[in-house]
Amino acid sequence: MRIQKGAVTYARDFKVDEEVAIPESALPSLYPIVKVENCRIKGLIYRDEDDRLFADVDVMASLICVDGRDLSKFGHRFASSGIYEILEKEDGEGEGFILPGAYLDTAELSECVLRFEIDPFIKKPD
Repeated sequence: MRIQKGAVTYARDFKVDEEVAIPESALPSLYPIVKVENCRIKGLIYRDEDDRLFADVDVMASLICVDGRDLSKFGHRFASSGIYEILEKEDGEGEGFILPGAYLDTAELSECVLRFEIDPFIKKPD
């Protein structure tokens, strides 16, 4: 889903609840994730009283990951909840996701959450 950023105001939020497709071209930047079998994003896109854009979302996904110890592949159920600021450009604070443009793509937002929240040295359960 693409949400027009200008349509999100302090008085008008957007609810999100959908399956998103993560393109294979994004996988190299998501390592240790080598495959996203399915991904769902659910939550709210809103602006605060200072007109900053935020996403309060839950992202759930079935992943195939590479083990940080022996490099074998294994299935992993990913779930993360968070509030993330959506930025047009780096603001010097080092917080938030930089997703420039007039539209916010929920698949790109999901990619950012996966990249930010996944342990880069994830290990399969013993």
